[in-house]
Amino acid sequence: MTFQALKQTNQKLCQNPELSEHNKEVLNNYFRYKKTSVGGSHLKDMASRFNSLAELIDFPLDDPEKKDVEKLIGAINHDELKKANGDTYSEYSK
Repeated sequence: MTFQALKQTNQKLCQNPELSEHNKEVLNNYFRYKKTSVGGSHLKDMASRFNSLAELIDFPLDDPEKKDVEKLIGAINHDELKKANGDTYSEYSK
């Protein structure tokens, strides 16, 4: 399946093997919707963050359970998520 809005926003995210096809479809719909209200740089920033989070997202984005969200937030707060260069995210970015 081709995810045009997702592909146009971030090719790497569109091809990310750590995201399920279902979650790619959810993100594609989200980016298609958001294109009407935010600029391209904002969309690219959000896509980049989803690329970083992909390894932690093993649940359906459109129907997460409370424990899934708590696990994701815990990983972010405890610096388990790193930038591509190995640095941790600032408190503001978290």
